[in-house]
Amino acid sequence: MPPHVRELMEAEVRNNPRRLVTVIDYLLVTTYDHGGRTPAGWAGPVQLPAGIRIERLDPDLAERLLRATDLRGENWAPTRQYHVVHAYVRTAWQEADGGAPDRLYHWDADGRVYPCVQLSRLVHDNATSTECAVRRLITADASERLVPFGGFDSHVAYRLYPEQPGWLDVDEAQQLDALARAYWDGPALPERVG
Repeated sequence: MPPHVRELMEAEVRNNPRRLVTVIDYLLVTTYDHGGRTPAGWAGPVQLPAGIRIERLDPDLAERLLRATDLRGENWAPTRQYHVVHAYVRTAWQEADGGAPDRLYHWDADGRVYPCVQLSRLVHDNATSTECAVRRLITADASERLVPFGGFDSHVAYRLYPEQPGWLDVDEAQQLDALARAYWDGPALPERVG
């Protein structure tokens, strides 16, 4: 193919308003009340390893993400009895990273967010699960696609103390950061332990 034709084709792709520019994974943590504690992420994002952060979401975005994970029905629209207290958020891909990820519609495809949630249970009793996990695909024209996670085997988690708040505060999020760093950066665990 002549170089000028290739350049024209690449320019066309770069200028396409429907091209994918960002992929973000969210795992929403919901609650009925705040239990008198300040949730992690309310005073600013809490950085965790692997580009994960715990942050407070804009209420409109949080509601859109919740709606994307809701079960669908016909003539069924119950009033929501809970809200998003904070979310685990990770930018999975950006246009500057090169070609789009192979498993474009698969939430947490490289397995970083969910292990962080599992480790959080060692810091504070919580039942955060993938029931409210969403992949957000953003295009150059700012249109979006919200893809819910369908891994129902990880939608259920049990708590030992359900009467206590089931989410992390700032201090617990910092403890999770230290634990996650030790988990990923420390010596390799034997397969059965890992």
